[in-house]
Amino acid sequence: MAKEDFYSTKKLENNITNRKVTAEKSKVKWLNIQWLLYHKNYPFTIFFKYSNNEEVLFESVDLKKRNSIAIANLQLDLLYPLGRQISVEKKKGFGGTSSIHSPGTS
Repeated sequence: MAKEDFYSTKKLENNITNRKVTAEKSKVKWLNIQWLLYHKNYPFTIFFKYSNNEEVLFESVDLKKRNSIAIANLQLDLLYPLGRQISVEKKKGFGGTSSIHSPGTS
């Protein structure tokens, strides 16, 4: 993998907030959620159920901040623009080889 494959999520994180209530103003019990649903058409909304029963309706949580910008307009920065060095300890873990090979390559 190259450094161009890793993007920072900081700009995305700045556009959301950790909500503690649903759109219906009931408290979200995050540890009790059993089913999460995401829709591409609603990028800042998480739909969820406390049950795996298909007949139970989904509740929703809006994560969008009031003054957030459209995510389609965001240009994500590279996470490591200059690359990232592999430590000596980690290289030893790879058997001392100087290059890393993906499975199935020689």
